Amino acid sequence: MLYCVGFQIYYYLFFKLGRSSTKVSKMNLNDGKKKFLFEAGAVRRKRKLSDPKCLLPVKRSKDIDSGKEFKGNMMRQYKSSIIESCMFVTEYKLPSDKPVSLATRYTEPVIIQRSKMQTEKYCQEYVKSAHTSGTKTASKLLSNDKNQSIRINQFFSHDSNRNTPKTVILSGDSGRGKSFILQKIMLDWASGELYNKNFDMVFLLKWEELKCLSKEMSLTELLSRNCSLTSDQISEILKLTPEKVLFLIDGVDEFESHPFTKFTLSHIDPSKRAPPSVILRNLFEGILLPRSFRLVTSKCIAADVVMMNLLKKPLRFTEIEGFSERGVQEYFQKFFQDEKLFKKAYESVKTNKTLLTTCTVPLLCWMVCFCLKKDADQVMTELKTTTSIYVHFVSTLLQDHHQCQSMLRSQAQLAEKNREVLIIQHVSFQKFFTALDFFLDKKDHCWKTTDSLSTDKISYLMSSSHLLFACGLLNIKVDSHFSKRCDWKVVDEINLKMELLEIIWAMSKQYRVKLFALHCLYELQDDEYTRKALASWVSVDLSNVFLKSTDCLALRYCLQLCPNIRYLKLMYCDLTAAKLKILQPALALCETLRSVSTCNVIN
Repeated sequence: MLYCVGFQIYYYLFFKLGRSSTKVSKMNLNDGKKKFLFEAGAVRRKRKLSDPKCLLPVKRSKDIDSGKEFKGNMMRQYKSSIIESCMFVTEYKLPSDKPVSLATRYTEPVIIQRSKMQTEKYCQEYVKSAHTSGTKTASKLLSNDKNQSIRINQFFSHDSNRNTPKTVILSGDSGRGKSFILQKIMLDWASGELYNKNFDMVFLLKWEELKCLSKEMSLTELLSRNCSLTSDQISEILKLTPEKVLFLIDGVDEFESHPFTKFTLSHIDPSKRAPPSVILRNLFEGILLPRSFRLVTSKCIAADVVMMNLLKKPLRFTEIEGFSERGVQEYFQKFFQDEKLFKKAYESVKTNKTLLTTCTVPLLCWMVCFCLKKDADQVMTELKTTTSIYVHFVSTLLQDHHQCQSMLRSQAQLAEKNREVLIIQHVSFQKFFTALDFFLDKKDHCWKTTDSLSTDKISYLMSSSHLLFACGLLNIKVDSHFSKRCDWKVVDEINLKMELLEIIWAMSKQYRVKLFALHCLYELQDDEYTRKALASWVSVDLSNVFLKSTDCLALRYCLQLCPNIRYLKLMYCDLTAAKLKILQPALALCETLRSVSTCNVIN
């Protein structure tokens, strides 16, 4: 019987397909099983006798070449569409705005890969503060002994133990350039300058866009929404080579707080439909397409700790510090292009050390450049805080607008309703205008003071950076600038400050937000209220918190005003010589300093 079946197949191949290039090359009998090796040009296929497909004609070399050509054209089309969409950036939404070339404007920031020890220590402190348990991090973190600088093209390189990360977490405060980096990665990959040996396909998913979708969709449908590829084409790619696919997921910390993502079922089929939040959660947890790679962005380390228990190992934790001083200079040069304008602008900022440090935040650096380009002779010496730069920028942007007050009011109303702000795309401006709307009286253009902040508003302020802007808007100098430009004034400032200080006092007791509380006081720039807020503090412990230059500014301000703070603990804070130089005037006021990784105690 076995012989008869074999003869029938042989007859079919030899006589029916004899004129083709296909031929029988070998016939084997092993343990009652037969296997045939067919040759079609350079392509070989091996099939079992029981497989009905073994009777089908094998693809000819022309068909295979045709398939390769189709795939090549498809990839070229996809990459061309990415280049077209990522080549330019729109910085704000006014008729005078012109797209800016990403390649000519982009300046690479300093990115730090966190050490395994520092990350674990911070997680332990976070867990202790949050009164949770069970967080285990050691087995999931890549091995590196100390914080070290890392570049974009090294994100998926192996560590000292030859482990390659399946997931890279890129964290950083708002305005540090996370989304900008993802756009640059997309552009460079499509241009053949980055990751081409690592990944055949790169996709970008933005939670800010996906959270607005209510319709159930499959992963392939989600990816094809803003893509030249069809859902079927993407499905084929994900089936054939999932290990050669990289997903860039922007805004995971916002996704984590979404109510529909808390408890979701496993979702493993890219073609199966589900709510976008369910698909995204399963994707970054590694349940969906576990062989693929992921680069996710997050605004805060607290969200990173939560994600660390969700994501597949091994992990690489990185954080954007911002521009170095040389990076600030490079950005100014790229922004102004004209050498004379560049030198004049950069020298005016360089003389203000505080402003120069603030410009290490890429978004703030851009705003300062914008203001100087509008008026190269304007005084920048009063700009110290983040809020002061936002106010200066917005008033400069709208100085030619005929109805400045109504424009700002409309922006505040849009932001308060959680809608996209008209003039600026960046999410931080939505928070700025939301904070403005908290105190804005629609009748007489002044700050709300008749009603105290509601419990809901206080909770909302504490859960975001709105509180930072709320304190900054109460800064006397900032208020004065608003008064001159938009004819607004602050009423009953004392009571409003007391309400905000109560929030800061409550926050200062928590390890996770202690540094944020110092930033709020720095934005307020009120010496008397800062002393009151920190009167009970005897020590400050920021150990295992990766301190940036702007953090050092806030810490220095508070330490100089509060001699009652005698003990300062800055263990494993990655304090460089430049950061210590910022802190130096305040360090002498502390009786005991416990610092750096050496654990030395300095009296």
